[in-house]
This record gives sequence, structure tokens and C-alpha cells, in this order.
Amino acid sequence: MAYSYLFSPSTIRGMEMQSKVIMGSMHVGLEGEENGLEKLTAFYVRRAKEHVD
Repeated sequence: MAYSYLFSPSTIRGMEMQSKVIMGSMHVGLEGEENGLEKLTAFYVRRAKEHVD
């Protein structure tokens, strides 16, 4: 693979990451809705569960 370094494990301050690819922060528009914090939390929990190998 041309990007094998990018997808290889790394350790930063004792935390091992599976690759060097991270998801940046983003605005999803849930903050202003009723129960927005709960919806936003559920969004990120769902994303984290879906992207675990």
C-alpha cells in the first residue's frame, strides 16, 4: 500500500492509536435543537462504535 505509514500504529503520550488518521471536530447542527447535547453525544457514540475494528 502506498500509504502504509499513514495506516500503521502510533503511540502518543502512552495512548496507542491504530493509525495516524483522526476525525476532526465538526458542526452537525444538533447543538441548537431540543436535547441537543444528548443527540450530539449519541451521534459521536454511534460513530465511534461503527469505526472500531
